[in-house]
Amino acid sequence: MTSYFKTIIRASAATVIFALSAFAQGTDLGAKHWQLIYLNGKAVGDTKAYIEIDPSTGKFNGNAGCNRMFGSIKVDGRSVAISGVGMTRMACVESNVMKLEADFTKALQTATRYRVNDDELSIYADDKRIIRLRVSAVPLGSAASTTTKLEDRKWVLESIGKTPAGEIGKQVFINFNAAKGSAGGNSSCNAFGGDYLVKGNSLAFKGIISTMRACIEDNRMSTERSFLDGLQATDRYEIKDGMLNLYKGDTLLLALRGEKK
Repeated sequence: MTSYFKTIIRASAATVIFALSAFAQGTDLGAKHWQLIYLNGKAVGDTKAYIEIDPSTGKFNGNAGCNRMFGSIKVDGRSVAISGVGMTRMACVESNVMKLEADFTKALQTATRYRVNDDELSIYADDKRIIRLRVSAVPLGSAASTTTKLEDRKWVLESIGKTPAGEIGKQVFINFNAAKGSAGGNSSCNAFGGDYLVKGNSLAFKGIISTMRACIEDNRMSTERSFLDGLQATDRYEIKDGMLNLYKGDTLLLALRGEKK
């Protein structure tokens, strides 16, 4: 074989390797449960904080240490930008948890690039490594991440889309009765009820009716309309970290916190 053809083959091989590497770096963030282990150079110890990334939709979700969080992520090669971070608004009394949340979410929004090394993800702000995460045993979307069923909890409204439901949300809840295939509760002003169908992670509410009381003392009627509209539009659900998330396609409609019945 001539040196010319050897050169061509080597160049072609290098091109293939480069292409495969580029493909790999576009997929090494997704389908993994990244548990926070270091923040701003310090070990965080035992924490609920993690992120899960879906590069195909440009979205991420996770837990900031106490509250559920979600937002947008843009990945371009090794560059990364995180924006639109939203959170639920539970207060946690454990020592330093709220500070960890604030520091973690702030650090995420200063991210400029990342690097994956085996089972660790490092996130940098320019040349400074600000976050280290490690793949945990809980995979993205795995049923093993929870054994909670719809009927196991009273689900209290935490947010409508990415907007926290506030004090009024604490009065909005839904209970599921698997034996009857029915669901009902309170939408902040009126009682409501109807049927539901579930198959795998698909969920649909049917025939929802409610009482007709008018509440004019605050904006609970707006919350009520948004909540009931969210139920009607739901086509799938996810239970994770004590939360019931209701979606239409990839759009989060409602997030509800599980409580004992």
